[in-house]
Amino acid sequence: MWAIITPMDAPYISLYRKYRPQTFEELAGEEHVTRTLANAIKQGRVSHAYLFAGPRGTGKTSTAKILAKAMNCDKGPTPEPDNTCDSCVEISAGNSVDVLEIDAASNRGIDEIRELRDKVHFAPTRGRYKVYIIDEVHMLTTEAFNALLKMLEEPPAHAIFVLATTEPHKVIPTILSRCQRFDFRRIGTSDIIRRLRHIASSEGIEIDEGALILIASHAQGSLRDAISDIDQLVAYTGKTVTMDDVSAALGLVPYEQLAEFADLVADRDAAGVLRMIDGLVDSGQDLREFVHGLLGHFRGLFIIAGTGADDILDLPEEQITRLHNQADRFSLGAIEHAVALLSETYSDMRVSTDPRLALEVVAVKMTRTGVAAKADKETVKAEPKAAARPAAKPEPKAAPEPKPTPAAESRPEAKPEPEPAPAPTAKPRPEPETKPEPETRPEPEPSLEPEIKPDTERGVEMNAAKAKRAWPVITAYVKQKRVPTYSLLLECEPTARDGVMVLLFNSRAAFHKGEVEKPENMKLVVEAAESVFGKGVKIVCELGDHEGHDEMPEDAGPQREEVPPHHVEKVMRDEWGAEMVDEIPHGE
Repeated sequence: MWAIITPMDAPYISLYRKYRPQTFEELAGEEHVTRTLANAIKQGRVSHAYLFAGPRGTGKTSTAKILAKAMNCDKGPTPEPDNTCDSCVEISAGNSVDVLEIDAASNRGIDEIRELRDKVHFAPTRGRYKVYIIDEVHMLTTEAFNALLKMLEEPPAHAIFVLATTEPHKVIPTILSRCQRFDFRRIGTSDIIRRLRHIASSEGIEIDEGALILIASHAQGSLRDAISDIDQLVAYTGKTVTMDDVSAALGLVPYEQLAEFADLVADRDAAGVLRMIDGLVDSGQDLREFVHGLLGHFRGLFIIAGTGADDILDLPEEQITRLHNQADRFSLGAIEHAVALLSETYSDMRVSTDPRLALEVVAVKMTRTGVAAKADKETVKAEPKAAARPAAKPEPKAAPEPKPTPAAESRPEAKPEPEPAPAPTAKPRPEPETKPEPETRPEPEPSLEPEIKPDTERGVEMNAAKAKRAWPVITAYVKQKRVPTYSLLLECEPTARDGVMVLLFNSRAAFHKGEVEKPENMKLVVEAAESVFGKGVKIVCELGDHEGHDEMPEDAGPQREEVPPHHVEKVMRDEWGAEMVDEIPHGE
């Protein structure tokens, strides 16, 4: 009985297998690889080991098979195998005994590589060379790599090894150093579209140009993925494929939707973008995929607005024109802000419990705050300038009017700390302390020296009030000269007893007292005190409670009792050590 095989009974061959490149010329987008290999074959300089590295679907295994056919063709070795001889037909069909394809992902152990090592020395059965194609070679174990290394070091003359991998960094250096490495690149969108158009024409498939662009963009440089998408779409829609079919079957975002979203953003139409997102959700669109598409679209706008180098973009002419028109509606800063917002949202949506809300929030931000049209941005720039001028003018105008009051108020407020009575003479002291120039602090202090100098010959008559008033100036002087010593003085309180300045330390600050009493520190403190009071200042350090040795009330009490007759004279004599030289009667 004879069996009748109908077309329905014939096994179906996937398009990516059916249209696998058979010659170097048919390989898309890898000219740097095909040209080098073709020249090596012509010159008889074919290496014993090659490493083909690159992303998936870029033609690594296909190139290895073409190389095997070129070396074993009946007319060869030749860079242009005829694909009609028995050797070429067997290699194309995967039936050649001289070409072995090994999947390292499932044969990654040392036993498989040892078995290969035992057989590699046998001569080819039909052709001139045995070609070993090891796919995903990075999956081999360390032991298997070491066994493979031995074959690469001393290969038989008839053996050619082609190692293919998507992760070359995982291949050990000793293997890499024994191979000629070829890096396969992602295939350009235009090359993918050209190949898809050829396949569609050969298969009698009617497909929109927009659908081709969408498929090629989604493939991200993998021609095999793009051809597989065509295969799936034909099964979904038949021989006619539209852009809507691509969006529905593959969940891809049409370019028109991306461009429409950008137009709504430029128009500041927040309601419009929210309605568009609502439509995407209703149609079952993957929102994260939509954001990914928007990132690519705004990348194109950024390149055109920033450089005008549209040749960088691997896009059809109609899309380039659309991008130029949209780029005129955005400022470069607005596009940068949009890319930043979309990038952050794309990452957040992976873990977000409500991706729709995340997209809606960023969409409204883009329309209202972040992204502005060029015309709008010019007005925005003008507004701050106009606002800044009146804002800056009132500040200097308002400053002169209140100046007398704040200046007069600030000085008495700063002076009560040292002494409220001699405010006129001590005013300059707080000012140098607040200024950044440390050298100005001792300069105002000479204003005290003329009042004290008459007493310097017989020694300074020190009291608690003088010590407390002069202490801020003394510590500022020390801080300017030596900060560590200044930090020690923060632990004491100044007072006086029997005409001697006493630095009173708390009982818990015995260490600080001992450090201040060291000659180099005490010499600096005395120098600071003499800069205020003149020569003859004596200083001692004591331990005890700060309050017990404060003589301020004792000095203040008698002064207040004796004030009525000669208030000014008494204050100048007791507080500043002045002497009466002559008295001018009142009224003269």
